[in-house]
Amino acid sequence: MHIAPSSRTLADQAADARTRADMVESEVRELRATIMRETLASRMDLVRSGGSASIEPRMTAGGGSGGYGNATRTWARDQRRARGGSAQSFLTRTTHDALRRDSQDLDRNNPLAQALVSRSADMIGSSFSLQVRSQNGKFNAAAEQFIGDWWSRMDGTGIDVTGRMSGDDLMHDMIRTGWLVEGDRLNLLVQSGDVVGVQMIESERLRNPYNMPDMESADGGGGLLGGVEVDRFGKAVAYHVSDWNPIGGGTFAQVQTRRINAADAIFVRNPLRFRAGQVRGEPALASVIDRFEQLDSVAESVRIAYWVAACTAALVTSESPGEDQGYAAEYQDTTIGGQAVTRPFEQLAPGGIQRIRTGETVTQIAPQHPSANYKDLVYLEILQICASVGLPAFLVMLDLSNVNYSSARIGIVSSWRGIQRSQRYAASICRRLSTWRLAVALRRGELDGYSLANVPDQWDRHVWSALPAPDMDPIVAMQRLELGKRSLIMSEREIADERGVDFDTLKRQQSEESKLNISLGLPPAAQVQAGPGAKESTATERDDGTEVAGGKKGQAA
Repeated sequence: MHIAPSSRTLADQAADARTRADMVESEVRELRATIMRETLASRMDLVRSGGSASIEPRMTAGGGSGGYGNATRTWARDQRRARGGSAQSFLTRTTHDALRRDSQDLDRNNPLAQALVSRSADMIGSSFSLQVRSQNGKFNAAAEQFIGDWWSRMDGTGIDVTGRMSGDDLMHDMIRTGWLVEGDRLNLLVQSGDVVGVQMIESERLRNPYNMPDMESADGGGGLLGGVEVDRFGKAVAYHVSDWNPIGGGTFAQVQTRRINAADAIFVRNPLRFRAGQVRGEPALASVIDRFEQLDSVAESVRIAYWVAACTAALVTSESPGEDQGYAAEYQDTTIGGQAVTRPFEQLAPGGIQRIRTGETVTQIAPQHPSANYKDLVYLEILQICASVGLPAFLVMLDLSNVNYSSARIGIVSSWRGIQRSQRYAASICRRLSTWRLAVALRRGELDGYSLANVPDQWDRHVWSALPAPDMDPIVAMQRLELGKRSLIMSEREIADERGVDFDTLKRQQSEESKLNISLGLPPAAQVQAGPGAKESTATERDDGTEVAGGKKGQAA
């Protein structure tokens, strides 16, 4: 008797089994919900004042699998179900090390990854400006001058204790390497003699002592997670820093660590990928590492295909292959089936003529290469990669061949929302650095005429500004600001803040320039801007600042 083989595969049978298991699990949950309702109904007899009203227990409708179809796995969706847990439980030490090292490798060797992180860092912050806004104008000017000198010095007594970076360079590297590539970075606040600055600690050096696993206290009193010691609220109280291992060229951190109080350091992390309960920072390239690697593999295969197609090769077919043993001038040793075989090998020169014998045919080898949809595939992958960090692809690639003014403007304006979020976080770090340095200066008496005894109120009100959004059309941008001022929806101070300019400093400079013009007999700036031949306005100004069409100042029209 012949039994026909079953057409159902083991995968189909397994999918059916999982479906049946889900149905049984749903029935069990429904039964438990029914028992719980009956139990609560029998035990709950909550009577309000007077005993006339009672509160009936209310359960969620559809207590089984709920109303979301995607919450149930079927034969068509038999992938492993995602697990739950805290945000930090997904970013374990091993996982964080793997993501960070793969991201560093991409930053070293992948041009697209380099462009992605470089454009992001350039847009977020390549320059920052400070405004001190206490109640004392003289103190503000002195403090801004002091912090500005410290911010720009590169002799070991400035912001970088190594003397290799200015403040803007340090912030740019912190954003580019610390946030986007490594995910986080620790900055030690150093005070040693004339050296008052920041020592940058790479992310890999932040680790648990003796490579202990992450742990939390059983009584909820805190824990040690990824080299960060936290209290029961999850706030960092200390950091554990290891030194590079001198054996092997310092390629990995040692197991012994030093404990650094949180008050003596500033821990920064990627603000674009941070969740509640997460202690360490996640690299910005974490979700696209595999896409970069796949693109590299595809691009390498296509390059090899083009290289092979550019070569000249031919296949000679002979009716008497035995004669080739004595005819070929050169031979190539190879192995077929584990046996050494010698095959004839002839070189063809460009423009040469090769004579063949009777019974032989020559067929040129023309390999095909995947060029039909290669560009579309690569561009689609680049779009998804750029979207993960919130930047348009044309800005990352610096390629404007397929965009016009309107689409470029919409892309930049839309992406600027996410950039402003990162800029606010960067400004908060700058504020912590400047207030810390100014406090040290006041305590040491480094600021002429000021100390902790006579410091004005709100001395630590520091406002840092990053570069404003790029103007697609500078004339239109200035017209927008002028219209906002004339419509009384923006003040001059708000306009200055939007442009990243200190309003008080700007007004002082304008006042000095106006006095200088008057002393030299030059026309006021307004007339210079109007230019020769400009039509004089018939509007005059009232004493209260309003304008009147025609007439003299103070008269009604």
